[in-house]
Amino acid sequence: CPNNVDSCKLFVGCLPYSKSEQDVAEVFAPFGELQEVALMKAGEKSKGCAFVTFVDERAAQTAAAAMANFLFPGSNRGLNIVYPAVNGGNRTAATAKKAIGGLPKHALDALSSQGCKLFGGRLPF
Repeated sequence: CPNNVDSCKLFVGCLPYSKSEQDVAEVFAPFGELQEVALMKAGEKSKGCAFVTFVDERAAQTAAAAMANFLFPGSNRGLNIVYPAVNGGNRTAATAKKAIGGLPKHALDALSSQGCKLFGGRLPF
């Protein structure tokens, strides 16, 4: 991300413990080039969350909107996707709305045509 790596990084929670960095990369790669996927672990065991960093901010925004509540096959928990805290604090609601809700119509149409469900509720911050 040329301007600010925080705008290209997503925190992905509620991952099934069985998923690897490769599994996470495979479901996020269609949205754009990935810089890094870092699965959080305790020793060798997954903590059920990861950081996914895209090369492009727009790809991160599209992925955040499209993958919210995504269910891996066999899972009963949808993914929880948020932007990590910036400078030790939470992002403002205005920043989150711009990042997740500010997708252009053509991007939303493309996601809908692929069967993606978009999160339409209130964000928890």
